[in-house]
Amino acid sequence: MSDLNILIVEDDLSFALEIEMLLDELGYVKYKLVKNASKASVILSNDPPDAAIIDIYLEGQMSGLELAQHCQKLKIPVIFSTAYGDRDLYEQARLTNPFAYLIKPYNKLTLEHTLRMLVQPEVEALMPSADEVQADQDHIFLRSQNKLNKVLFDQINWIQSEGNYCIIQTEGRRYVLKMPLKKIFTRLPDAKFYRIHRSYIVNLSVIDQVNTVQNTVWITGLHLPIGRTYRAGLFKKLNMV
Repeated sequence: MSDLNILIVEDDLSFALEIEMLLDELGYVKYKLVKNASKASVILSNDPPDAAIIDIYLEGQMSGLELAQHCQKLKIPVIFSTAYGDRDLYEQARLTNPFAYLIKPYNKLTLEHTLRMLVQPEVEALMPSADEVQADQDHIFLRSQNKLNKVLFDQINWIQSEGNYCIIQTEGRRYVLKMPLKKIFTRLPDAKFYRIHRSYIVNLSVIDQVNTVQNTVWITGLHLPIGRTYRAGLFKKLNMV
């Protein structure tokens, strides 16, 4: 991981120094620190990093969200860093497809895990096409680090889109897969899975509760949003009385 070239965009000097300290402890020797988006834009254009850690609220005319949009065009992964945990801000940030969203203050383990996800080998799904799915098929194989991991469909809780990647969350592990959510959905059993949002596919059997006012589903301790265009279809899928 020490080969990663990281750009830090942070106008809070004390926290910027803390990030530098954490990166030093983790063995990251290639990083640059700037305090505004204007200086960051120059670096992004002339010496693109492998990833950028960006504070959402920055000094100057360009915000962290606008800088993230620039990163998105350059295909540079963005890790948002913010002291504000409100939902509206998160929803704005999510539109830029960030790689991660960290709430300050975060510790070394959190940062290490996030950066390891950046360099984790891509997972390849050995999944049949839609017309090849057999009625009795109950699993897929996910290839990771030269190993094939058998994953039962019943073990998958949800699948989340993250830019060009998808996160497959199972009962005990999550897999990062380079495949669009739309393509994954066509290769899953229709009776077991439903797309509830442009960013989420869920296993219908693990839904514990549906909030029809807030338009969310409750799955294993987490609220996931229901998109308006998917709401009616979800209700048809559920065994409602």
